[in-house]
Amino acid sequence: DVHQPLVGQIGRALVRGSHRVLERALDALGLGRHVKLVGELEHRPALLALLEVLLPLEQRVFDAFVFDLDGTLVDTASELIAAYQKLCIELGGGEKPFDDARKLISHGSGRLVTEATGIEEGDPRWEPYRQQYLDWYEELLGSTAQPYDGLVEVLKAAHSAGKKWGVVTNKFRRFAEPLMNEMPFEPSAGVLVTPCDVTHAKPHPEPVLLAASELSVSPEAMVYVGDHIRDIESGNAAGCFTVAVKYGYIEDHDNPEHWGADVCVDSPQALCQWIRNQL
Repeated sequence: DVHQPLVGQIGRALVRGSHRVLERALDALGLGRHVKLVGELEHRPALLALLEVLLPLEQRVFDAFVFDLDGTLVDTASELIAAYQKLCIELGGGEKPFDDARKLISHGSGRLVTEATGIEEGDPRWEPYRQQYLDWYEELLGSTAQPYDGLVEVLKAAHSAGKKWGVVTNKFRRFAEPLMNEMPFEPSAGVLVTPCDVTHAKPHPEPVLLAASELSVSPEAMVYVGDHIRDIESGNAAGCFTVAVKYGYIEDHDNPEHWGADVCVDSPQALCQWIRNQL
């Protein structure tokens, strides 16, 4: 049957929770209007049983798992916000609520300076203030940041299963490398790609493609995990399987379900379980 490969895609999508693959396959079958129904967990057992009869399900094999750093692999909020609050108090209008500051982290140091001081880029004070913030942050690197629950253990299990892992971040190496050196991952990341290593940072695919090359795996056999749409865009453009996490530094108006990832997970525990299912 000409539809059998598409039926297989739907089955694999149900197994992996891949919304992007599911939507494409159902659209090709002219069943796009059923995407929401199929995505409802209570319908999956019956649909999966039917698909298993129609076509044996194949599990995609991954050789490497690569992560964004802040808000995905490591919770760095305490350090970033401590430096931000110092900026607010000493150069701005006073301390800001922690939760409000947390949602700004993924926008980078420039946005934090503007939010703290009200000074926009182009003002002659903006760049000195940004450098002061970065200096304060550098003093705190590795002091309170911690890997998200379960990731140290699951990456050790992945290594034991013969899988590789690494990090692709928009954090400059000045900060990313010392931070990763303080983290208790064993073994350490097989690759760390920062904007210092490429011509184009995320959302361009270049950093993710460089990670695949350094790990000696094909992009198609690599998973890229992130907490921002630029992570998913970068991974998708590189040809990777992409996972969006909902527990990162995400603003209220943003919805990871709409980023185009293959899988979207709610928590570090859910991410770890998904990775274990791939080993």
